[in-house]
Amino acid sequence: MVIPSIPIDIPATGNDMWRNHYVPSGITSDRCIKAIQVKPRGDAKAVVHHANSSVELMREDGAMERYGQLTEYAMGKWGEIVPEGVCRTIPAGSMVRWSIHMYPGGVGPTAIT
Repeated sequence: MVIPSIPIDIPATGNDMWRNHYVPSGITSDRCIKAIQVKPRGDAKAVVHHANSSVELMREDGAMERYGQLTEYAMGKWGEIVPEGVCRTIPAGSMVRWSIHMYPGGVGPTAIT
């Protein structure tokens, strides 16, 4: 299953950029995650410094509440495998909150993690 962030236009030059946004997980029933990987697409790997992702649920009042951390990406990290006997749960109807730090690296891509 792939849960993409939103496309983010990155200028070829400039200062650090932070983007925080939510995307629907697409999960329709509670799921046990045994392995997870976050990776930028294409040239974006040259500008995405790190990306944190968490699972959040909407409360009755419409506010988002953190359920737990999903994973993080940092340059060179390949992903993680959850140990045997452990489960990282993503509840049905949850959202993924992305917090992405980028630094313009001279390539000017659209970053998608």
